[in-house]
Amino acid sequence: MELQSLTISAIQSQAFLDACRRGYSADPFFHPVLQHLSQQHPPAPTPDFALRLRDMSLCASFLYFERNRFCVPRSQQGTLVAGVHSPPHAAHFGIGKTYRKVALLYYWPKMWRSVASFVCTYDGCQRSKGPTAARPGLLQPLLILLHPWESTYIDRLTDLPPSGDEGFDAILVVLCQLIKAVILIPTHSIAGAEETARIYRQHISCKKGFQRHIVCDRNPRFVACFWQTLHASSGSEVDFVTASHHDTMGAAERMNRTLEEALRYLVDTKHSRWSEFLCDVEFAYNSSIYEGTGFAPLTLDGGKSPLIPPALNLLVSVKLSFDAREFLEEHSQMIAAARDSLRSAQQVMTRNANRRRRPAENIQVGDYVLVHRTW
Repeated sequence: MELQSLTISAIQSQAFLDACRRGYSADPFFHPVLQHLSQQHPPAPTPDFALRLRDMSLCASFLYFERNRFCVPRSQQGTLVAGVHSPPHAAHFGIGKTYRKVALLYYWPKMWRSVASFVCTYDGCQRSKGPTAARPGLLQPLLILLHPWESTYIDRLTDLPPSGDEGFDAILVVLCQLIKAVILIPTHSIAGAEETARIYRQHISCKKGFQRHIVCDRNPRFVACFWQTLHASSGSEVDFVTASHHDTMGAAERMNRTLEEALRYLVDTKHSRWSEFLCDVEFAYNSSIYEGTGFAPLTLDGGKSPLIPPALNLLVSVKLSFDAREFLEEHSQMIAAARDSLRSAQQVMTRNANRRRRPAENIQVGDYVLVHRTW
């Protein structure tokens, strides 16, 4: 195999030496040193320049540091580091090992910084090696809206066994951002943008009203022009999450896990009947208290706690009467309390998540970045 880059050796190739000799004249650090040492009777150097001359020597028109470390001008530093880091026999090791190999025989100012810059930005290493530093970018929670069903998360749970007479093999999961109520809609994996928009309108828009914001991933059905145009014409804003960034829709991803676990238990070995239990899972989830809000989603959605079978066995007591104003006031207070609980939960989650993160430095909107896939 022919190596295109130079390798470390005690005897340098003539082409590399010629390039270094020409590079000295344009190097702002080595050129004054070379001129000073080339004179038979050089003038006394200034204190700052004397520090630069320390341990420098001239041999055969080449500069050496500490007598045995060849001084490399700026024009050849990148080529040299590539020759030490990139060939197959170098194995693309990290900053420390690469620096020690280079520093053993070569020298230039701020060598560690230039080696680190090369290794950290080398495309092959970024694609092949796992990250060792904390994840860049602090957690940015989404805005908490004022009313239920103003904003929804949409996700699809696919690759399920065919179920029912219609052969459903997927679930459209729609989650309210505020009250965390979920609506589970059986569908098909082959359903396109038009079919997905139809069942969303039938089960969500016609029952809960239209949404101000719809947060979804970059599934082809959601990025399709038909889907975006349909919701834009109704005034809904479709927001797409960043690719491979599952924290944005963490509630929906957690809901998918809960749904899978519940269906796995209810279905057992009758895999083709999972669609029959979908409404039970939906009711069970919506009638359970959500830890983040402190209320059951059905309580926040309808203003009162839903009746569940154990409550039906209790004796019917005298019902308290209250007018509509008290009912609306109580419902508004519950929504306000839920928003406060969500805000407190967001603060706790943000604080815990940021312990394993670091601020994103020098990353601007529109920049291209490499994404580390953890899922």
